Formats: sequence, C-alpha cells, structure tokens
Amino acid sequence: MATTSLKGILGSVTWAGTAVANIKNWQLTIDVGSNDVTAFGDTNTAAVQGLRNASGTISGDLSTDSQQNIMLDQVSNAGTLAAAAVVFIASATAGSKAKWTASAAQLTNIQVGSEVAGVASFSASVQCSGGVAFSTA
Repeated sequence: MATTSLKGILGSVTWAGTAVANIKNWQLTIDVGSNDVTAFGDTNTAAVQGLRNASGTISGDLSTDSQQNIMLDQVSNAGTLAAAAVVFIASATAGSKAKWTASAAQLTNIQVGSEVAGVASFSASVQCSGGVAFSTA
C-alpha cells in the first residue's frame, strides 16, 4: 500500500473550539515515561512504559484575532487562568486528514515580539492534561 506524506495545507490550531488566526507553525510533543522495574539479582535492567505527557507550541503573526486576544488576556494579570480544549490540525485535506485533540490544556507561556521591518510575532505554549487523542476523521 502506497503512503502519502501529509502537507500542512489547511492545517490550524483551535483553542476553546475556535481557530486561532494567523498561525504559521505548531508543534506537539508527546512523551511517554519509562519506569525502571529492575529487581535485585537481575543481570539487565528492565523497564515498562509509564505515563504520557503532551505539550505544544503555536506561533505566527500577532493580530487582532479574537482568539489570540482571549489567550493574551488569560495570561495577563486581569485574566482568569482556565483549561480549554486545544486541537492541533496537521491537514484538513480530504483523504489525508490528521489531528490531535486535548480536552484540557493550560496556557503556560505567551510571547509577543516586534521588529522594525517586520510583522509582530505571537507564540504560545500549552501543557495538555489527560493526554491527546489522534484522529484521521
């Protein structure tokens, strides 16, 4: 069976059910812990898989987008910290759809920047709680 490489066409990120505008890049990291179960007298180490951990980053251009503003407000002094669902969509193209969903994610970092000759930048980091689910639907 032939395989097809996924392309980021129609890729996006949603926060609390709404797409975040002007995102150019996202990254999701899923780690699985390793627990040592080696017993006294064993001649080799033994390990079993442990708990999963997922975190992600999104970045792009800073804009007047309402979702970016919600995220910026949430981490400001006046905001209320609250978990929200986040969906990382690699491709929404028919026949090659791929996405990862976390039902509860916390914002852990927001960065904004500006340069004289360029567009202002926006990035956010999230820590997923309860794992992420992969789907091709």
